[in-house]
Amino acid sequence: MASATAVAIGGSFLAAFLQVLFDRMASREVLGFFKERKLNDRLLRKLKVLMIAVNGVLDDAEEKQIAKPAVEMWVNELKDAVYEADDLLDEISYEALRPEVEGGSQSSADQRVKEEMETKLGEIVDTLEYLVQQKNALGLREGAVEKASSQRIPTTSLVDESGVYGRDEDKEAIMKLVRSANENGKRLDVGIYDAKLLRTFLPLSEAWLRNQINVLPVSRVWPRNEIDNKVTHDLLPRLTRLRVLSLLNYSNVAELPDSMGKLKHLRYLNLSATSIKRLPEVVSTAYHLQTLILENCKELVELPDSVGHLKHLLYASLKGSKIKILPESMSTLYNLQTLVLEDCRHLVRLPHSIGNLKRLRYVTLKGTAIKKLPASMGGLCNLQTLILRSCKDLIELPDDMGRLINLSHLDIEGTKLSKMPQHMGKLTKLQNLSDFFLGKDTGSSIQELGKLKHLQGGLNIWNLQNVGTAPDALQDNVKGMKHLKTLNLMWDGDPNDSGHVRHVLDKLEPDVNMEYLYIYGYGGTRFSDWVGDSSFSRIVSMELSRCKYCTSLPPLGQLGSLKELMVRGFEGLAIVGREFYGSCTSVRKPFASLESLTLSMMPEWREWISDQGMQAFPCLQKLCISGCPYLRKVLSNHRLPSLTTLEIEGCRQLVTSFPRCPVIDEIKLDDGFRHLLLRRLPSGMHSLEVDRCYSTNSIPKEMEQIGCFLTTLEEIEMENCDSLKCFQLELFPRLKILRISKCSNLEFICEHEGPLEDLTSLHSLKIWECPKLVSFPKGGLPASCLTELQLFDCADLKSLPEHMNSLLPSLEDLRLFLLPKLEVFPEGGLPSKLKSLYIEDCSKLIAARMQWSLQSLPSLSKFTVGVDENVESFPEEMLLPSTLASLEIWSLKTLKSLNYSGLQHLTSLEQLTITDCPNLQSMPGEAFHFYHERPVGETECLQTSGLGIKTVEDTDQNGLSGENSKWSEDSKGRLSITSDNRSAPTR
Repeated sequence: MASATAVAIGGSFLAAFLQVLFDRMASREVLGFFKERKLNDRLLRKLKVLMIAVNGVLDDAEEKQIAKPAVEMWVNELKDAVYEADDLLDEISYEALRPEVEGGSQSSADQRVKEEMETKLGEIVDTLEYLVQQKNALGLREGAVEKASSQRIPTTSLVDESGVYGRDEDKEAIMKLVRSANENGKRLDVGIYDAKLLRTFLPLSEAWLRNQINVLPVSRVWPRNEIDNKVTHDLLPRLTRLRVLSLLNYSNVAELPDSMGKLKHLRYLNLSATSIKRLPEVVSTAYHLQTLILENCKELVELPDSVGHLKHLLYASLKGSKIKILPESMSTLYNLQTLVLEDCRHLVRLPHSIGNLKRLRYVTLKGTAIKKLPASMGGLCNLQTLILRSCKDLIELPDDMGRLINLSHLDIEGTKLSKMPQHMGKLTKLQNLSDFFLGKDTGSSIQELGKLKHLQGGLNIWNLQNVGTAPDALQDNVKGMKHLKTLNLMWDGDPNDSGHVRHVLDKLEPDVNMEYLYIYGYGGTRFSDWVGDSSFSRIVSMELSRCKYCTSLPPLGQLGSLKELMVRGFEGLAIVGREFYGSCTSVRKPFASLESLTLSMMPEWREWISDQGMQAFPCLQKLCISGCPYLRKVLSNHRLPSLTTLEIEGCRQLVTSFPRCPVIDEIKLDDGFRHLLLRRLPSGMHSLEVDRCYSTNSIPKEMEQIGCFLTTLEEIEMENCDSLKCFQLELFPRLKILRISKCSNLEFICEHEGPLEDLTSLHSLKIWECPKLVSFPKGGLPASCLTELQLFDCADLKSLPEHMNSLLPSLEDLRLFLLPKLEVFPEGGLPSKLKSLYIEDCSKLIAARMQWSLQSLPSLSKFTVGVDENVESFPEEMLLPSTLASLEIWSLKTLKSLNYSGLQHLTSLEQLTITDCPNLQSMPGEAFHFYHERPVGETECLQTSGLGIKTVEDTDQNGLSGENSKWSEDSKGRLSITSDNRSAPTR
């Protein structure tokens, strides 16, 4: 099916190609050559008649060639003949213009050329006569198939390299060439393929090429750079009938051989992303070249003068190259229509002669280092698109830009222009103009802009402070631009006359079809009446920025389609009142469609007044307020049913109630004195981070202020809240994780002294550096699902929660750090499911270790004890349970020995880690043989002298000295014994 489709497509292409040949045969260039050189024009007429004859049956041939090989062969032979005719017409075109290209007059060789051309033409006519005779025998009939629509070959010179007819055949041909070259060992042998049929050469993908090469023996596979070299030097010069050549991404190609001059029939040449440094002078022999693409050729710095001989060139792109200057000879490319110099960052000027390229329609200099354009560019009367975006050094445009009467697209965004040239109003066909710069005393005035009635898309008007006071300067300048969708109005500097500024804004009223409006640097005290008028029903986005003298906001609530609003830099605004909402009714709510609102950099703003009865902002999803240090109220008690994100930064006095937000996803409050972040979790619940809330003594109260439901909080992290004395844990029934740290005045985590209701959701509780925390609630902490409890540096804490064994039945991890007043575990001991116990710097608790009752913990597998100066021997007999798999002892400064009687029953022990015990002198040698790896440095806490420690040479293969046991030092310098044995160590 695929091959059939390709054949049918080939037929369609041939029919279109014949139409092109008809046009070429009737061209003044060909007919003039026949007449001037006295060629046999009878042959030319006969060629046309024969082509008409075969063209009539092509539709029928397209259908029948799929099923009939003989018809397919006939079409292929016809294709060869048509291509030969096209090649001959190429030669005729070249010979007709050769005197102009090469100079000089006709020579005696012209007679030989004439004879050769007549001979070739006669052969082509004979072939076509034979094919016409065969069409009846093959049963091909004229008009046998109705075609849906006639097709002509596209007039563009660009090629879609992803879908060119005949690619499958070309791929197979190239692979034959590669395989043949591998078999021959040196050159690419084109003899096995009829090279004259190859018209298109496009790059194969790396993946496809690798897949095909894999069928070859490894010893015969070339590296990619060799393939690239052989293709360019051995193969391509032989494909003399090529029309399309692309070496895109042949990064190893640094030069083209002079033999490429044989490719005289090229129409399309793409050398993008190669390493080519120069084009060979012989490129001029590709006289019919229409498209030249040299994009991202990072080594290319210049073009040869001979490029000026490419008289048929229509499209040239040097995008991303290092070209510094264009050769003057390019001024002779009279047919050039498109010139792409985008991102040629070293290009600083264009030749003055560029004005000779009268057929130029599209020029882009985006991202170049151009400072000025040649004055001659004003004479490019056919130019339609000129892109100068991001030319950061461009300071002026040609004075006679007004002569570019066909210009429809001018992009000058991101330049250093300060004015527009005179007579811009003559560019009446201009549809897209990115920016218009108003000069102080020179250049086009605002009236010239008003003449461009066909502008569409977006427009930035700069330096409006330069609009004069003359009556004719204050006309309706943009109202007639009915297709303009985006308008940015920008002033610069302080106004001398706020009334004049207001008058200028009055006259800049756009059409009601406007969708995006941006006003920057406006110096009036209030806005024009049209700003916020309900007639602008299509505005969806608006920004008012740095309007520092305005004392009130326009009635923007009347804009029914407004979705995004930003108000910034209103330095004189103190109150946002009801005027902001406009004259809306209960039926038509203010800001009915607004989804995002940003208010920032308003240093005098103190209050935001809102009438709850108006039900404003029903669709508001995001509210951001920043840089308003005196603001005290924000929509107090106002309900925002759709708000999901609330961000408030730099508003230190904002302490009253926030709007109520039932579907909130994120609240961020940060003003240097406090940081609060509320986020929705994947579960649909919320997490809360609070930092530096120095004025808060009640978290529930803080939550009430932002309209947050306490029952939705699943995670809370509190830090540096110095005023917080009581957390009120009982008010968060669905809380799973609670972390409190550095709250210097926290005394209680529950407000009531009596027993708490069951905290069934709490899984993790961590309290760090809260020196005034004394105790837990009386009666204990009923958290049946709590699995982790950490207490660190709570200097006044005297006891753990009561009845831990029964009220915390799920506790698995208990970590106690720096609790100097904690003496004992609670009555009843620790929970039976406890797996990990960590005790550090708890001197009184460690002193009372014989009361720990750890033997009653059947699940305890990991125990760590550290930081004490009163322990000389450890562990005491029966202190530790036999279930321990890991024992860590560290920083027991006075520890002298390990107690064999306290270790011998630890039959499950897999790892023993001892760190920073400088006085440890003896080990129970009769209990263990130690596999001691060579020295572990100064951090080693065990001394080899006087101990029963054997070196590697002395160690047997039993117990902890076996092949599955070893001493090791971790990143903290701790020395440990690790065993993978599950049986008890050998005694």
